[in-house]
Amino acid sequence: MHSELSNEDFNSISRQKLRLLRCFFSDSEPKLVSLASSVLSLYKASGIQSIPNIYIAHGPDRAAEMLLHARGRDCENLYLPNCTFGQHIAAVSVADQLFNYTNRISRESIQKMKGYFSDEALLELRNMVFADLNFQCGHAYANIIIDSLVQRYRQKGLLYDELPSLYPSSSDIDWVGYYSILREAIHLDISVPRFYENFILRGGLLLHAFDSFAVIVLRPAVILRNENLVVHNERGAAVCWPDGLSYYFWHGVQVPEKLIMSPQTVIYDDIISEENAEVRRCYQEVLGSEQFANILGIESIDIKTDKAGNELVLFRTRERDKFAGDHIYFAKVICPSTARAYFLCVPPQIKSVEEAVAWTFGKSAGEYSPIIET
Repeated sequence: MHSELSNEDFNSISRQKLRLLRCFFSDSEPKLVSLASSVLSLYKASGIQSIPNIYIAHGPDRAAEMLLHARGRDCENLYLPNCTFGQHIAAVSVADQLFNYTNRISRESIQKMKGYFSDEALLELRNMVFADLNFQCGHAYANIIIDSLVQRYRQKGLLYDELPSLYPSSSDIDWVGYYSILREAIHLDISVPRFYENFILRGGLLLHAFDSFAVIVLRPAVILRNENLVVHNERGAAVCWPDGLSYYFWHGVQVPEKLIMSPQTVIYDDIISEENAEVRRCYQEVLGSEQFANILGIESIDIKTDKAGNELVLFRTRERDKFAGDHIYFAKVICPSTARAYFLCVPPQIKSVEEAVAWTFGKSAGEYSPIIET
């Protein structure tokens, strides 16, 4: 048993981690043959006897088009013979088998590692590899993109329960990369098959697996990130696919194209109709507080300082909103953990900033009195 990692182990792990990251964010063309082969191997290893037809989607819109056609059984345009998209029993079975298969791999690998490393060395490995890969890829990039992709599907009429398989996906690079590095860097006998790793590293973003066919969505051709490694671009799209679809991100938050490409054209209705507090915060950051306030036509009616010394402000629009029939109220609050300023809509009956902050926690001003804010 290894009680601790040697310098040689550290160096070897670092080299393998850098190799994975370079491959993952490579701008080279996806390896389509290897991708298709990895999917066939996944089906076989999961105990699925049928051989699926495999289709490549060069972006979310093309994938949605394929899935929508399949749902309607209009298969001629897609060359999907014997498509059974509507029969969820078989489709869910594929997803379940893949899930059970990968869970079994994880359990077996963990048992082997516990017999090989001390608890201290295992924790050090997890922090150095698993947590770091999750931070740099899964948390900062893949999960954000996949959530946006699924939202795109919904906009096009696909329901979540029609997408039973959202893996393997690029968000799996943390555990797949973790086991891969143990195998390559320390030569530990880990049974994670290379075809799972190949799906991620050869250009696959995620797989939609069904009984008679599978759709591979390729990862974006362009991924731009900030110094904190989350998707971000101040001058254009942060994420682009070969099919032409582009997503705009401001420090990890997906925002409308207009906010990045032509912020000078943002109007009152753009901001007031935005329900997501994170996106509204991005409007305020991109536009600047003064322009943000000018567009909304807001004035402060109560100002206080919280226990951390942050200024909290209750605003209201100078004019009554023609649809709401009343002034619209905003509370400017500061997140204690991130120091970000949020403009949160609050009910018009609220008259003080303390009451507004309490309302965001579902409490009255008298009930909300934290000793420490986190």
